[in-house]
Amino acid sequence: MRLSVRSTISVLATAALSLGLVACGGGGGDDDDDVQPTGDHYHYVVDSVTIPLDSTSATALGMDLDGDGTVDNQLGNILSALIQAGGQSLDLQGSIDTSVLQGDILLLADLQTTDLSAASAVGFSLYLGTNPNPAPCTDPNDITTCGQHLNGDATFDVDPSQPTGARVVGTIAGGTFNGGPGDLGLQIALSAGSPINLRLVNARARVTGITGTDLGNSIVAGAVPDENIQNDVIPAVHTTVSNVIADDCTGSGTDCGCTADSTGLTVLGIFDDDGDCTVTLDEIRMNSLIVTLLRPDVDTDGDGTNDALSVGVGATAIGATYTQP
Repeated sequence: MRLSVRSTISVLATAALSLGLVACGGGGGDDDDDVQPTGDHYHYVVDSVTIPLDSTSATALGMDLDGDGTVDNQLGNILSALIQAGGQSLDLQGSIDTSVLQGDILLLADLQTTDLSAASAVGFSLYLGTNPNPAPCTDPNDITTCGQHLNGDATFDVDPSQPTGARVVGTIAGGTFNGGPGDLGLQIALSAGSPINLRLVNARARVTGITGTDLGNSIVAGAVPDENIQNDVIPAVHTTVSNVIADDCTGSGTDCGCTADSTGLTVLGIFDDDGDCTVTLDEIRMNSLIVTLLRPDVDTDGDGTNDALSVGVGATAIGATYTQP
């Protein structure tokens, strides 16, 4: 049963990880709408994403999103809990690295500034990319051939299905950009089902090591409103769980017809409260593990009630060519 428990944790980890994989486009409510960035546009593609796997890295990759003087990054606590439950063999960072190399995570960055060392009215945007040229892998079945699009001279398109125009605005001092707060749109994809669109509110970015061809260790952080968690993320988790059950179980007979020691059998044991061999959306929504992992930790409107889930990830980027939306 140990292996199937780890497989179940992997299903939940997919949901948690998706909150950290920002593919940002249009949004609204940017606090710096009255500040218009000026200068040249520098284009990049993200060539690494770092996720927080414990409290130390959560602090390092988080920011104070609600002005209470503490760093916010609940994503780190979520992933740390999942690793403890699933064992150290659950290589979440390795999964992210592979997704970047294979082009499954394809994020384009734009920095607009008059100077790369020191400037005011600097804009920073992220877009979902498509059509990388060259293709990410010369042999999709061999990971060692992947990352071809991360060589500094690849071309891309900005996904036309995504809204554009949102950004965080800030300043560059000593070659480091600090921007925000603002709102950004983001798209996440679970292991099954269509991508879903979310809002990242109170978004902030810190970019170091800025050159015309590279962005060094950087942080993108923000908060996902609880209404988006409830209306978009949890239904997507439900779709993922339902597909796992459909693959492993027939829905009747002993153990709901599930293959012995399968992920579907374990998932039913966790979520199927009424024993009818199916898992409803409400059973997912009310599950104690889901409630605990996705509990809001940030108060974005100052009313004293936490209403959003904080996320923060690290990234680096290399030069790229694409047409600015």
